[in-house]
This record gives sequence, structure tokens and C-alpha cells, in this order.
Amino acid sequence: MSHASVSESSAPAPRADSERPADRSSRSAGSLLQALTMPLVLAAFATYLLLGMLMMEVPDSVDFPGPRFFPAIITGVIYVLVVVEVINIFRHWSSGSLVPPTTPLPPPSRGVRSSG
Repeated sequence: MSHASVSESSAPAPRADSERPADRSSRSAGSLLQALTMPLVLAAFATYLLLGMLMMEVPDSVDFPGPRFFPAIITGVIYVLVVVEVINIFRHWSSGSLVPPTTPLPPPSRGVRSSG
């Protein structure tokens, strides 16, 4: 028996992406909205920082970097991370590989008491 025939017979043939069955739960709007929740929260926080930074009254005598420098860096980094994450989420959602939400943990049993 040759080496090629062993590897062909033991490994199943990979299926093409077009042959993969569509998973309706990973393409639903609910899973997309759930995946976009954290980027939306981060974008709202970055907008809050941006508005606070723009409305900040800074005297003319302040030298560089000044009090707007650190919030500007943080705001820019958050916006970049939000854009990257949203692109990643839409790529996974359009391909149908968005991870479905995890199942919630069961409630603790009543017989166990917490020490405290």
C-alpha cells in the first residue's frame, strides 16, 4: 500500500465554502447587534472624551503637550480599535462564521451558602 493511498483514504475531503450549510443563528440580526454592542459602547465613550476635550477651556499660556494631548491620544486609539472591530464583526457576519452567543450559566444551587 503506498503512502498516497493511505493519506487519501484516512482523511475526509475538505468541503468547499459553497458546500457549507448555512447557519441561520450566526447570520441573524440579533447576533450582529449583540456583537456590535461593545464597539457601540466604546464609540460612545470616545465621543464623550472628544466632546469633553473640545469643550475644555485651555489658557493660551499652556505649552505643548497641554491638557488636551492625553485625551486626544486615548480618543484616537479607541476610534481606531472600534473601526477595526466593526470591520472584523461584519467580515465574520457576512461569511456566516460569527460566533453565536454563549449560553448563560445556570443559577447556583440553593443548598450552597456563601461564606460572609
